[in-house]
Amino acid sequence: DMAEFRDRIQELGEAEFSRRLKVALIKFSADMVDIAKKNARSSPKVRSGRLRGSIRGAVKDNPIRVLLMAGGSVGAGRVVYAGIQEFGGEVKPVAADFLRVPLGPSITSDGDERFGGSLRSYPGEGFFPFEAKSGKLYIGKRGDTIGDGAPRAWYALVDKVTVPRTLFMGRAVQEAVGKLQPELADVMRVSLRFERAKGGT
Repeated sequence: DMAEFRDRIQELGEAEFSRRLKVALIKFSADMVDIAKKNARSSPKVRSGRLRGSIRGAVKDNPIRVLLMAGGSVGAGRVVYAGIQEFGGEVKPVAADFLRVPLGPSITSDGDERFGGSLRSYPGEGFFPFEAKSGKLYIGKRGDTIGDGAPRAWYALVDKVTVPRTLFMGRAVQEAVGKLQPELADVMRVSLRFERAKGGT
C-alpha cells in the first residue's frame, strides 16, 4: 500500500528510490512498446509495417508518467492514422472523389500493396476505372480480365471506409500494467498519445 511505499522511500533515500523507480518504469515502457508492436502485427492487419514502426514509449517526470505513442514521422513519410486504427472511425476522401481500396490482385503474398501512392505514377500499367453491372465502381488493369471478358477489379472505389477499432495500444497497456506490482501501478499514470500531421485525420 502507499504507507509501505513511503517507508520504502525513507529506507532507500529519495534519490536512490527515484533511480530505481525510473529504471522500473523504463522497463515497463519497453514492455508496453513490445506488446503493442506484437499486437500491431495482426490487429490492425499489417500492410506496410509503418504503423508498427512508429510505436514508441517514453518516461516523463513532474509528474512521473509513462507514454505509449504511435504515429508521426517514419522514414520518409508520416503515419497519421494511428488514432483511427486504435479507436476506429469513418474515413472519407479529402483531396479526391473516392477512396481506393486494394483488392486481391493488387496485394502481394506478404500483404503489401503492389502499387503504392498514386496510380498515375504507373502509366505503363494501364489502370482505368470502370463500373460493374452492380453499379459499383472499380479500377481495372489493361489486359487483365475474368472469364466473361470483363475487367478484373484491382481496386474498389468507395466514398467512405469504416475502420473497426483494434485497441492495439490499449491492450498493450492493460497487459503490461497487469504485470506491475499493485503499489507501483498506484503511483504512476499511463497515457496514450497519437501524433497527427497538421490537417490530417
